[in-house]
Amino acid sequence: MDFQNVVNSLPTAACVVSVEKLDDGNYGKIRIVTGNRPYLNTIEHPADNVEMLTRKFVPNSEYTEYLNRDLNFEDSCYQAAVQKKLLHAYAHPARFDVWFNMSFLPLFPDDSNICYCLYVMEISFNLYQAAQPG
Repeated sequence: MDFQNVVNSLPTAACVVSVEKLDDGNYGKIRIVTGNRPYLNTIEHPADNVEMLTRKFVPNSEYTEYLNRDLNFEDSCYQAAVQKKLLHAYAHPARFDVWFNMSFLPLFPDDSNICYCLYVMEISFNLYQAAQPG
């Protein structure tokens, strides 16, 4: 599957995430495989209220290269990529004064022990704005 073509077909910030599925049922490394320009802008040109660990996107890097570890994000990626569940959530992280409107969509096919999902998000500065349809 051409992941770059998939994310480029979406107008909102989107990336493909890979989750390493371990033999014991847990997960290993979670990586951002690729992203569209709106997603890459969230890393390379973040909102004023958002601080990234680095501002240079490198394909297939662990997500923790950009953000501090987030167990909720990891669990959502695992559920979508490995368990093939469709998820949607709003989040207001304590460290940022923004709301994230997030969707996690499973992608096929898996590549041996590497599973994939599509992560789509919008950032807004209040929940009412985040919950409004585009």
